[in-house]
Amino acid sequence: MKNVPEQGTCYFSDLSIFDDFKRDLKTAFRNSDFHDVTVNRVSDDVIVVFEWADNTSDLEVSHAITKRVVQSFGGEYLPGEN
Repeated sequence: MKNVPEQGTCYFSDLSIFDDFKRDLKTAFRNSDFHDVTVNRVSDDVIVVFEWADNTSDLEVSHAITKRVVQSFGGEYLPGEN
């Protein structure tokens, strides 16, 4: 898969929402055709979301799902390397 990053970084002003965010993101993926997502809190201000997909189209949808959930928590999602 070229030109589509396999991970993204989420930025939040308040990480007290981390557990709720992680639960909602996993639920969003569970309700889609894509099930593999790993959410890791890397530091005090960055959460990295690693995503896997079978093809470029799946990966683009995966990023769209993640972005929607991040925005619902008032954060910013940037697909790509840290």
